[in-house]
Amino acid sequence: AHGATLERPFGASRITRAVMSITDDAIRQRARMEVAAESATLPQTWLLGTYERMTDNANRYDASMGAVNEITKDADGDSPTVWQSAQLQMAPLTEYLRQLACQMSSVTNVPVSFFGVSNDNPSSSDAIAASLEPLVIDAKNLNRENGNALRNVAYMALALAHGTDFATERDRGAN
Repeated sequence: AHGATLERPFGASRITRAVMSITDDAIRQRARMEVAAESATLPQTWLLGTYERMTDNANRYDASMGAVNEITKDADGDSPTVWQSAQLQMAPLTEYLRQLACQMSSVTNVPVSFFGVSNDNPSSSDAIAASLEPLVIDAKNLNRENGNALRNVAYMALALAHGTDFATERDRGAN
């Protein structure tokens, strides 16, 4: 039981609402990144001011996916020009995913590098050990709590085997 109390003897889930929310955000962001990466590979070229339609009306997929976008010539007779929009930058998308990893790290005590986020500067061995310290403390506390629970189960089993009660076996301190 993680974090057992008198009110909650079986403890609380390690998968908190914050962990679920951050996980949901990260899944949505990953999907956004996939779509953005696909659309970023397609050219966004526009033909401005053409007199007649150059694309096939039956095949609008080309225009919707950015192969050719067209605007016909205006009433003043302006000549056609070609314009290309700027390519999508993935950096803001990846930065948001990095921010979610940092949030997950802060609520779980798991170092951010365990979530696949690397730092530009490699950490020293002391910095790595320091980042693992909260996780190590959590693991030691869990082992201690589990050890106490297993010892109590053993006392209960001995009480059944000897026809006594839990308190008697606990006070006897069976070896």
